[in-house]
Amino acid sequence: MPEIRMNDFETLTGIEWVGFDQIGQSVVQQISTDSRTLQSGQVFWALIGDRFDAHTFLKEAESFGPRFMVVQKDRASYFTGLKTPLAVVPDTLNALQELAARYRAHFDIPVLGLTGSNGKTTTKEMIAHLLSAKWNVHRTAGNFNNHIGVPLTLLQLDRKHKIAVIEMGSNHPGEIALLTRIAQPNRALVTNVGAAHLEFFKSKEKVAEEKLSLFDGMKAGSRIYLNADDAFLRQYQNNALQAVTYATKQGAQVEATLQEVDSTGCARFVLNHSVEIQLQVPGSHNVQNALAAAAVALDFGMTETEIKDRLESFNSAEKRMQTLHINGVTFINDAYNSNPDSAAAALQAVDKMQVTGRRWICLGDMLELGGSGLQEHRRIVQQALLLPQATVLLLGETMQVVSHSDKAAHWFENHLAMAEMLKKSLQPGDLVLLKGSRGMQMEKILDYFK
Repeated sequence: MPEIRMNDFETLTGIEWVGFDQIGQSVVQQISTDSRTLQSGQVFWALIGDRFDAHTFLKEAESFGPRFMVVQKDRASYFTGLKTPLAVVPDTLNALQELAARYRAHFDIPVLGLTGSNGKTTTKEMIAHLLSAKWNVHRTAGNFNNHIGVPLTLLQLDRKHKIAVIEMGSNHPGEIALLTRIAQPNRALVTNVGAAHLEFFKSKEKVAEEKLSLFDGMKAGSRIYLNADDAFLRQYQNNALQAVTYATKQGAQVEATLQEVDSTGCARFVLNHSVEIQLQVPGSHNVQNALAAAAVALDFGMTETEIKDRLESFNSAEKRMQTLHINGVTFINDAYNSNPDSAAAALQAVDKMQVTGRRWICLGDMLELGGSGLQEHRRIVQQALLLPQATVLLLGETMQVVSHSDKAAHWFENHLAMAEMLKKSLQPGDLVLLKGSRGMQMEKILDYFK
């Protein structure tokens, strides 16, 4: 269990203690930001977001018997009359981030920070899967990769953990630099630089600048893993850092050579000209993710043979090229997120799969693309229409505009309408791809088939 020292709380900027007989030198083991899952003895942390304010649930939270509650000073009207001890701070989010950074500093272990435009969650899971064969690995759970999730992940560290793998996400400039200051990684990996969140970054060059701020924020002597296949990443230089390079196309310290893709779309490759690895995850793009994970594992002392055994037992994470079989139909649930690069990779994977029936390509809007959005949507839809035996189904406002010019694609007003069309049309042997940005929740289509 985590053991967060009370003296770490005491040094938080501007903190005031209300209702405490004494603070003492005891520890806190659990912090909760959700009053619905709060348990007795935990600390309730009242965060404020764009669409919520946890201070409105303080009375409800008090009924669960928290040890104390962390509240924001300008929300005093919500905690007047509470009997639970309060830690009052100027800003609860800043305080959470500050506490996480202080707590992280107590751990002298390898902490790997990981970001990138595509593949970061799969790569994170592959790395954790490899390293957990020998070490107790703490890793980011689910989508806890933002300015709230990263601090909460760090606050779950405990003494049994020997390595931490921390995923970092960003859709606005400056977020990776902030997360780097909080997590203080001594190892780092950027999977790639792609056309994601262009509404806010404007260009791939700015995306690269954001991702590479992870490397820029590291202390001298730290280790980085460089994808030499990526034009932006292979140009990166920082003599204060130790670099391990990996690539499929360029000469590097760790190399992979693609062999073939089987009938299920899963790739086989040779690692370092020595062992042949058959992945169980569809998509040849996952060779790049596996290679990144292998570079990390080799650097930690694992052998190519050990890496082969672990990678061949790795299965897709939920909503990331996840394969499901329902009534003779194969569903590829890649609905966690989408951008032009990841959508193109998913279509390429589906193209390689042997299908006895039709391919049903269900595409939702790719969000946060800014001025290039319509053009990118049209390009992806046209690529989908070129697949053999393919029917293309569209969802979302931008996809509706695309459907006016690409008459061969079918637009639907909502998930239910698309699911009803599929239920009437699907036959055993068919394949369905679900792909769209997180806000489109394309996985909801599956709810109508379970």
